[in-house]
Amino acid sequence: MSCFPGYTVKVTKDNPELLIPAFRIKFNVQNRANKGKRRKADEEKKEEGKLLIVEPHVTPNRGPYPYKQAKQNTIQFTPTQIEAIHAGMQPGPTMVRTFTVLCLPLVSYGMDVVYVVFRYGHVNYVLARRLELLSEMGSLQERGLSAAVLSLPPLQVMVEAEAVSTHFPFHKYFSNAPQPVFHGRSYEEDIYFAEGCYQHIKKIFSQLEEFCAFELLMNGLDRSKYLLVGNSTLTLLFFCFQYDNILMEDARTVTAGWKRWIMIGDHQQLPPVIKNMAFQKYSNMEHPLRTPGYPPLTWMTRDVPSPPVCNLYNWRYKQLGNLPHVQLLPQFQAPNPGLTFDFQLLNVEDFNGVGESEPNPYFYQNLGEAEYCVALFMYMRLLGYPADRINILTTYNRKKHLIRDVINQRCDDGGYIILSLVRTRAVGHLWDVRRLVVAMSRSRLDIFARVSLFQNCFELSPAFNQLTARPMKLHIRPNEYYTQG
Repeated sequence: MSCFPGYTVKVTKDNPELLIPAFRIKFNVQNRANKGKRRKADEEKKEEGKLLIVEPHVTPNRGPYPYKQAKQNTIQFTPTQIEAIHAGMQPGPTMVRTFTVLCLPLVSYGMDVVYVVFRYGHVNYVLARRLELLSEMGSLQERGLSAAVLSLPPLQVMVEAEAVSTHFPFHKYFSNAPQPVFHGRSYEEDIYFAEGCYQHIKKIFSQLEEFCAFELLMNGLDRSKYLLVGNSTLTLLFFCFQYDNILMEDARTVTAGWKRWIMIGDHQQLPPVIKNMAFQKYSNMEHPLRTPGYPPLTWMTRDVPSPPVCNLYNWRYKQLGNLPHVQLLPQFQAPNPGLTFDFQLLNVEDFNGVGESEPNPYFYQNLGEAEYCVALFMYMRLLGYPADRINILTTYNRKKHLIRDVINQRCDDGGYIILSLVRTRAVGHLWDVRRLVVAMSRSRLDIFARVSLFQNCFELSPAFNQLTARPMKLHIRPNEYYTQG
């Protein structure tokens, strides 16, 4: 009910035992009244449009293994997210009606995002999945069930049996599944579980049939070409490529005559990097697409940073809050183990008489901050922090050569961030507040910088006023240790 404020919910089933996820929701589509009708008729239709019809949806059984079952949300959707999903299914200026035969490319900064979305198109994933399926086939062969599988009668023959458990031929194969597979409470329930087991085995053969080409294609180039031609799961962009829909990550300033455009991005964060000086000065390519008048759906809640860290950059937004679980879970309320604060600005003076250095033009380094970052990383590792949860960020690409072994430029959300601002003579490109928003929007962070330089920058003062309110020397608690959870 909290996800649909202002709606009236009508449930088709009165039995509470049947009201378990998942549900199918039907929106009452309202027809536009003609201009000659009364205002009363318009109000009645408007009230009808706020009605939701909810009915339970029984998902097909995917087998007896828990990891095969459909995943459910652990975090409740916000009303803004529901509105965005609803708008994506409706015609209008924001989204238009779905066309099932149109091409949908994905535009992203790097192939890592494409691989996350299209895992099936990743050659390594397909090869690993093929080995898993062959292992499953070996398990069937060891139990002498291969012939029974290949000559498996239609499922209707199994339905006609008097006792499903007695005539089920795959008890040995599913012996490693949670037992019992059949509870014997009702005939319909056992048939439902038998269908799930049948679909599990059938899917093994159907996927192996799709991967048969990899038995003949021995090198990676041929396999990648096969996936590109046969499945069309990799993003392809070339001149005069025709497309109708587009899904873009970090949408900024692209325009074209598309029928549908799903834009995901934050206009308060970094714009595209424009290296051509003529385009940079005269093209106005930083002009965001949300300004011409397209109605955006703004998600004003975060589920990653702790509330104090969120305060470092929420002044850039009108209303930015946190989801309820962020305010209730204890890991977001306590500081980092072994550290006194969840975020802290640490002042770094010249190291051996040198602050920032520039061995080559625009090759900025800061050896003192690099040494300090690595020392804090080693301290956190001694306290038990996992290495994959600690990320060292720097505002300059060249700085990573000093801390090559531990830096990770694209950090995971929810990790522990060590940030180095590098510069000691001038603020540099961090003067653009949007870069500061990107740097600060992390879960828990420690910032190394020349405080006397950055605190005097007027554009950065809302964030640095909060940072300088805390001590600028590292406060630690060496008797505390990191624990999972």
